[in-house]
Amino acid sequence: MTTSGHTQATSQQTSRDLLCLRWIGLQYAARFDQVQRLLYRHTPAEDRYKLKPNVDFLSQDRTYELLRKWATLGYMEKKMILHGDQLWVWLSREGLRVTQLPFQYGDGQPSSVRLPHLYSMNQVPLAVEARRPGDLWTSEREIRREMGVLIKGERRPHTPDALLTNMTNGKVTAIEVERTAKTESALLEDLRELAVTYTSIWYFATPATKKLLEPTGYATS
Repeated sequence: MTTSGHTQATSQQTSRDLLCLRWIGLQYAARFDQVQRLLYRHTPAEDRYKLKPNVDFLSQDRTYELLRKWATLGYMEKKMILHGDQLWVWLSREGLRVTQLPFQYGDGQPSSVRLPHLYSMNQVPLAVEARRPGDLWTSEREIRREMGVLIKGERRPHTPDALLTNMTNGKVTAIEVERTAKTESALLEDLRELAVTYTSIWYFATPATKKLLEPTGYATS
């Protein structure tokens, strides 16, 4: 799966560094175990013989080593935001600059209440990327930036959590991640608003929210 734009590696960064940093920046932030999977997936072909067999994540030691490198270069910040949770990482101002991402650093460290949403929103592209490597993922952060600032009193129709574009035929699929239960009327209203623009809509749900979606006939994962 690809993302929009590109960056040029230098002697200080590898193409994997920039690719993974850009992915994290597009998604706002990522948890340590998600970074492990991301780094494993984008390990260069010439280094894959070093990877542990029968897993899909980089070792903790190697992941920490790369995070220290990024932090030393000033590209990322990290913190264990919730007690008992894993480390979270996000891009610094310099990280946004070097990856050429046009976001405000003010987004910065995610609040604790956003972590479950961010975690779920990262799990989806990690899963989709494995199945649809040639498609283009447009993140929630990109969509919100393209929408611009909401004018006071303006109401926008429901916007998807992400978009997935098939680069062969141009088909765009709206992605919805349902973590918490909504009423059936709220789900139907969101679906109607999305259907005005998108003919394909994928729902990713937890076991609890999937039970709510199935009677309505929505496709779920």
